[in-house]
Amino acid sequence: MRYAIISDLHANLQAWDATLLDIRNIGVDSIICLGDIIGYGPNPAEVFASAYANVNHFVLGNHDAVVCGKMNPDLFNDKARDLILWTHTQLGDNAIQFLKTLPLTLDGGIFRCSHGEFSQPAAFNYVIDPADAVNSWNCTDNKLLFVGHTHVPNIFLTGDSGTPHIVPPQDFELEENKRYLINVGSIGQPRDTDTRACYCIYDTDNNSVIWRRIPFDIDAYRNAMVEASLDPTTTWFLQHDPRNETPPLRDILNFSPAQTESELVQDTVEVEHLSLLQHSRSRWRLLAILTILLTLALGITAATILLRHTNRAKTTCGLIPVSISAITAPENHNLLTIPEHTTLPGAPIDNWIVHLGNKREQSAQVTKIESGSAFLLKSENIKEEIYLETPPILIRPKMKLCIYGLFHKSEDFKGNIYISLSLTKQKDGKNTTIKQFMIKEPNRHRKDNCLEARLTKTIPANSTHAQFRVSGNFTGQVEIRELKLEKK
Repeated sequence: MRYAIISDLHANLQAWDATLLDIRNIGVDSIICLGDIIGYGPNPAEVFASAYANVNHFVLGNHDAVVCGKMNPDLFNDKARDLILWTHTQLGDNAIQFLKTLPLTLDGGIFRCSHGEFSQPAAFNYVIDPADAVNSWNCTDNKLLFVGHTHVPNIFLTGDSGTPHIVPPQDFELEENKRYLINVGSIGQPRDTDTRACYCIYDTDNNSVIWRRIPFDIDAYRNAMVEASLDPTTTWFLQHDPRNETPPLRDILNFSPAQTESELVQDTVEVEHLSLLQHSRSRWRLLAILTILLTLALGITAATILLRHTNRAKTTCGLIPVSISAITAPENHNLLTIPEHTTLPGAPIDNWIVHLGNKREQSAQVTKIESGSAFLLKSENIKEEIYLETPPILIRPKMKLCIYGLFHKSEDFKGNIYISLSLTKQKDGKNTTIKQFMIKEPNRHRKDNCLEARLTKTIPANSTHAQFRVSGNFTGQVEIRELKLEKK
């Protein structure tokens, strides 16, 4: 089960729309909101309606509680209280009644959710320091706790020593002897000097937590504040717009105008009178016409060459996940996604980059077979490469990876085809690529008339990313089954 854990949307429509799109692209089974759907931001009705339609589970936040009349607004400072009172005028009765039904915590078995600290959730205490997390662990048995409220993403953990620690956001897998409290940050009002929306993915199958940071349209948010007659200075993260540090124009110009006689440009004509140009006007006009004609001829030639090249090659991308991680994946789990639905030749294939060296003579598609689905590659041009490739996959050194595939070639197949894995290595701030760190042609015959390719290697030092590829130069067709990239 994959949960998207979000918090503190705070009526920021731009941030919420961008985050929801990211959640849908990644694919999750359920969305949990840790409260404060509204407050601060200029679009409470729109954000509430979208959250109500898309979020599966909610807990009550302190802003939600005040707006629905369950908490005293005097607990807020003057600016926040004024925004809450304004927010109340923007919501309908149905929204207010829904907020009144929200619980203070959610219990998911191994994990539990609340807006603030767990020992007294109705008080909405903050978890800021490691000592604050101890109260929550003492009053719960759950291994993993999720909170929001501070708008600052952090990981609090404790192990055998019993000493609580705080570490910055990072992807990780739960360890057996540790307990965790995760502050998932804020979608609509980040307060850690990073203006991007922040949330977590929790995968119960491999007990991993993955962090997401999503940029959104800051200018559109600021304009929405102005249009709603709200003071943009009440939004803290606007102070940290990354564009604010751009220096004034005079500071970035790299030329100083001449100040002395010797620095002036030398040996030039200061003024040329139009009367002197009349005699040469016809000559310049003719030269200009010839130049235009020559430029047009060169442009047509270049366009023709480009058109021929464009007609020959084609690269398509289906729906591509933002990231694939071998680090958080369990052992023997296939990191590759084989689409279940068939596709037409030439159509994009989700989760894969497809390159045809000649789109008129080559094609790639997903086809149905008895055991599920497979890739079908066809080519009439042995000189042009055809390949399928994954987006970059997160890896780490000393990890063992196995590439695998079954190939069924047509009787008229001529040429070669293979699977490979490229690596990106980072050292001293520079990236280098090993294009074929692993490469394997299918050469093991099986009883089902398929050829098998399998190779396992250990990832070397400084490696950060990998890409899996099926590539070939051939004529005929080949059916590719059971493609796998597994961590061993």
